[in-house]
Amino acid sequence: MKKSILSSLIAGTMLASSIIGISAAESQYPNYAEGENNSNLLIVTYATGLIANCSVSFSVSNKTLTISGYTNGSEVLKQIGFKDIKVERSSNGTSWTTEKNLGDFLSNDKKNYTLSTDTTVTGGYYYKITCTHYAKEDTFWFPTTQSISNTTSYVWIS
Repeated sequence: MKKSILSSLIAGTMLASSIIGISAAESQYPNYAEGENNSNLLIVTYATGLIANCSVSFSVSNKTLTISGYTNGSEVLKQIGFKDIKVERSSNGTSWTTEKNLGDFLSNDKKNYTLSTDTTVTGGYYYKITCTHYAKEDTFWFPTTQSISNTTSYVWIS
């Protein structure tokens, strides 16, 4: 009797873990070596996959930066776009300060967001753009967000 109860418990546990389990190969996060603490892997995995792909870049003409990019969702999402877009400058290409904070560019109930905005800068510095691609799904069971930081290459503007 004890063996059949124990067998039933083990079988039930294995079935439940196969239904809700996610292997490290399905996650965007690194594999953990045996014995390492991976207790939060399943929780973290719920927040992956909202952003299918993303990009940000800029071009320069007469000290005007044209910033363009996209954040593409894996499905129609409650909110998608860019957060905390900043124009950063440097006199030496290594120490950066924020020249302009352009804020957030977000859209509701869309699958994709395309960014195109202009801003002027002063010459005599290196410039780059930093931002966070952002997506939010507001389902009943698993409300999740995903953020991906992105930084462009820098360029000297005379």
